[in-house]
Amino acid sequence: MKKKIEQNDFYKYRYLGGLQASPARTRAVFAMTRINAGTNSYESCLYVSDGRKTQQLTSGREDGTFAFADENSVLILRPDKSRSGINSAFWRMPLDGGEAVHEFDLPLAVTSFRALNEKYWLMEATVDLNHPQYHALKEEERKKADAKKKDEEDYQVLEEYPFWWNGKGYVDRTRHALFLVDRTSHQITAVSPRSMDVDSVDCREGRILYSGIRFTSSKGVHADVLEYDAGTGRNRTLYGRRRLEIQHVFYQSGDPMALGTYGRDYGPDENPKLYRLKDGEAELVLDLDLSIGSSLITDVCYGEGRDIETLPKSTYLLITEGHGSSLMKLENSALKKVWEPYGGIVDFTILKDGILAVGLFGQKLEELYLLKGGRSTRITAFNEDCLKDRYVAVPQKCTVAKKPFAIEGWVLAPYGYDPKGKYPAILDIHGGPRYAHATRLQR
Repeated sequence: MKKKIEQNDFYKYRYLGGLQASPARTRAVFAMTRINAGTNSYESCLYVSDGRKTQQLTSGREDGTFAFADENSVLILRPDKSRSGINSAFWRMPLDGGEAVHEFDLPLAVTSFRALNEKYWLMEATVDLNHPQYHALKEEERKKADAKKKDEEDYQVLEEYPFWWNGKGYVDRTRHALFLVDRTSHQITAVSPRSMDVDSVDCREGRILYSGIRFTSSKGVHADVLEYDAGTGRNRTLYGRRRLEIQHVFYQSGDPMALGTYGRDYGPDENPKLYRLKDGEAELVLDLDLSIGSSLITDVCYGEGRDIETLPKSTYLLITEGHGSSLMKLENSALKKVWEPYGGIVDFTILKDGILAVGLFGQKLEELYLLKGGRSTRITAFNEDCLKDRYVAVPQKCTVAKKPFAIEGWVLAPYGYDPKGKYPAILDIHGGPRYAHATRLQR
């Protein structure tokens, strides 16, 4: 008889994510994260896969944030605890073996980054508006700013709304900002306006397309869309603050595009449409009516996966529909479904030889899968033994007929369930409109 899942079982689980394809899309690197019960923390190291062979790349404990430096190496962001104040340390790691080599440090609180071209890195960082030019301060000035912040760490002055965000804590007077970093001199150049909180970014051939909301006290919902030219060092506004609520911006065949909604039919949670940004206007291209991203409820994932990946002539979109997730391909303003697995896609990236995805398929924990020639194959076994002798409830679908549509639900039978017996039940209601339960391992 199978056993109950116990607390210690969670320490054995491996969480996968952060899939990134190499510049030539011949292989991908991803992070594997696990729980360290002794330190009450998560630890991440990197793996590399070409869709056939998967092998460990690093043995570090904090290697979850990285980007490809070139086809044969990655740059890894690692915390530098030997320094005080705001600092991000970057290490280069060859994909074919060897040791990581320290490359440079930046006085920025970097959250993610990517190669813009051979000359620049594009950095995303959290900025404190009390010291928005921290990166440009001299060392003595930084020490004074660090000392002032330490003196004030026992209390929080609230001046903006929102001042708190789930998973981030206090966000009062902070912004998500963009910076260019010269790959040779490491000189830092601010890209986004100081008051803007950037929420979507794409780049192509030295151009940076990004959207964000500018505010000084209360954050609204209508974003500006700007394009930055690394050659001239200038921003230009492609779309000003209007009624369109923008979810994502990206380049499609060189054109700046946006996924957004006016909320005219169902309000602010309405599914987005596809627009082309031109001459200060948003020109409707396609009425998608799709829920972008994976919003399947689960507590056996760590971090966030990719919703969109753009290629020079096509765009791949992860969507949630019904009680599963699918991968769609957008090309020449036409949309087609390329992968509809039994379960949920958590993260994905496109290779020359297929599509790599982190999946919660069937009643299994996360593994890496390859879709090639219309057939998907599991290529890792990180969690194969975790649930081998453990009881996992299979979701049993139940439907309540209500006009104008039926309401779906799922019954999860308890451990040792006997159909002849009676049991207390927990009714877990989630009205959405975005989140969904699914026909795969949920929690």
